[in-house]
Amino acid sequence: MSLKAKAVSGAVSTGTGQVLKFAIRTVSLVVLARYLGPADYGVVALVTAITSVLRVFQDAGLSMATVQAPTVSQVASSSMYWLNVLLGTVVAIVICAIGPLAASFYDRSELVFLFPCFALIALVTSFRAQRVALLQRELKFRVLARAEVVSSVLGVAAGIACAVTGWGLWSLVVIEVVQATVNNALIVRAHDWKPDRVYTHAAVVPFLRFGASILASNTLTHSSRSLDAVVIGSFVGPAALGIYNRAQNLLNGPLRQFISPMAAVARAAVFRATAVQDRFTRGVTAILSLIALGSALIVLTSFALAQQIVLVLLGNDWAACIPVFMILMPFAFIEPCIVFLHSVLVSKGEASALLKWKCFSLTVVVAGLFSGIPWGLTGVASAYVLSGVLIRFPLLFWYTSRKVGIPLPPLFSPVLPVLFACVVAGSLALYRHVNISEPTVLQSFVTLAMTLPAFVVLVMLHPASRVSARFVITSIRERLGPALPFGLSTAKR
Repeated sequence: MSLKAKAVSGAVSTGTGQVLKFAIRTVSLVVLARYLGPADYGVVALVTAITSVLRVFQDAGLSMATVQAPTVSQVASSSMYWLNVLLGTVVAIVICAIGPLAASFYDRSELVFLFPCFALIALVTSFRAQRVALLQRELKFRVLARAEVVSSVLGVAAGIACAVTGWGLWSLVVIEVVQATVNNALIVRAHDWKPDRVYTHAAVVPFLRFGASILASNTLTHSSRSLDAVVIGSFVGPAALGIYNRAQNLLNGPLRQFISPMAAVARAAVFRATAVQDRFTRGVTAILSLIALGSALIVLTSFALAQQIVLVLLGNDWAACIPVFMILMPFAFIEPCIVFLHSVLVSKGEASALLKWKCFSLTVVVAGLFSGIPWGLTGVASAYVLSGVLIRFPLLFWYTSRKVGIPLPPLFSPVLPVLFACVVAGSLALYRHVNISEPTVLQSFVTLAMTLPAFVVLVMLHPASRVSARFVITSIRERLGPALPFGLSTAKR
């Protein structure tokens, strides 16, 4: 099977898996919101924010190094596997040690026991890191999708059962532990690769050199993503963090379930098209156009139906989520593009450049978050969004253009018409929200019926957007036949 056919097959498998995961996630969201309160979600979100930064070190950037390397020997794979396990063990010990300190700082005794549970997750996932990287390298996304769906079903089922029987916030922990354990078991069972009982440091050194920049970059990324939660949890309170966390999950869930996995499949193909600059440029711009279109449709739909989405999925007790949910939407539109541009830098071997960018980005995030503290939850959320939309987003395009050899106009041109259409259509929806304080279901769908057609008409005025739309229609018509938006069948790294 050609690289192109494998990529499309992976996209289909990944897409199907994400649809199923989205359905499972929605069920859990609806049920758990009826049994748990904002403070429950806030405490778990705080632990997750802290441990997610530490868990970056268990991978050490080796997974990305494995995916992008031209060749990976059995000795190198085995050595990286055992190194990941060692690092995962160390990280698990550190997470356990943080528990008592966090419990004392936040004056919440349950943190003493919550942190060891997340330490177990870190240890379990360290055994699958190299296997997942090899599966991604081989474009075997069907195996990964199957493992994610099954583990999600079992994890959510266990979590709901615990919530119904009164376990409180521990039901959220059960979901995470079961998902990690089952996912690891399924991947080990499905993949025939076995590590040798050997560690050769010389074989790992080239991957560590590449992975060092990725590790530092990922650390900064997770720090940037977790900092808002830590700031809110520390300065505003766990209940406010729970509201913020649910608003984020309502909005980012559809984006991460549908946009990010497709971008990951495309990224694996782009990694092997960097040798031919013209083909690489066409591929990057085409993928950016598709990501922007998909993100805009999800964000605009969520914005038009904001009140109905929150109240139907979470219940009337979560009405405080509505303004936060709406504030976060501009950044939700640009985030998938930002993540993809990070991958573009890596694909060109600009890992050190990405690290420098993320240092700058984290500085902007810190300044924004702390400037918003005096205004409480909405102030912190607004500052986080504005720093992303007005500073990080445009500057990243300029920076990426300089580093990967794609001129700024063609790099930004696929996003510009979508951005313009999204702003105009979003303004129409905002006008409706301002003038209708408590819209009925019918009024919300009227807003949606006005917003989406306006967006589509404005987008279709631009030739590049029409090309992307035609590709989507053609792919659907051919049932996602072997066609990517750029030629990769003969592209070799």
